[in-house]
Amino acid sequence: MTREVKDHDTRKQEILDAARDLFLKKGFSNVSVSEIIDSVGIAKGTLYHYFRSKEDILDELMHIYRAERMAAMKPIFEDNSLTLLEKMGKLAYFAEDTTRDKDDWFSVILEIFYKDSNLLFRNKLKRNILEVFKPDLTHLIKQGIKEGVFDKVYAEETVELILQIDLGMLEKVSIIIFDEKNKKVRKEKLSRVIKTHKRAIKKILGFSVKNMETIHERIINALAEKEVRRRRQ
Repeated sequence: MTREVKDHDTRKQEILDAARDLFLKKGFSNVSVSEIIDSVGIAKGTLYHYFRSKEDILDELMHIYRAERMAAMKPIFEDNSLTLLEKMGKLAYFAEDTTRDKDDWFSVILEIFYKDSNLLFRNKLKRNILEVFKPDLTHLIKQGIKEGVFDKVYAEETVELILQIDLGMLEKVSIIIFDEKNKKVRKEKLSRVIKTHKRAIKKILGFSVKNMETIHERIINALAEKEVRRRRQ
């Protein structure tokens, strides 16, 4: 049987699309290279012509995901008619909506943070997150300082510290979501982590606005619900 010959970009995209569907459905660790190959209908050598490994495929997919997510949030960050609190509200709702989406990557990210077998990729992902989110978050903190919502902190250094705290929280959240089977206990543990995280961020920024749901609260609550539904399927 003669294989269909396709141009480089088309074939590469087919591999990415197939891997994306499998990772979202089964989780990164539960998908083998053979499954991706079978899904696309190509030879093993063809896949390795485009990607060195399964991790290499995930790396490119995560790059696409981050670019799409930042492009969608950019108008909020750059809208000069919005106050800081208005931007935070819009970003929180955006984060919640995208996390609830069945095609969102946050569940895959949590798995990467949870499993020790993903340690090298996890470290690379952490560096990329810092690099991608730092510029816009720095601008956001500077706006907050200017509007008197935040203390006069060092914006860039503060963003780096907050992002490191966020990444640590993601690791903690991944352990709770994947390990804790009791729904009530899981909810209580997540609530404590969220409250502790919120308290730390408010202390760092001098943020005193009460009853303000953070982006992380919406994401984590949506993730917990999503993971429970996935396990029931």
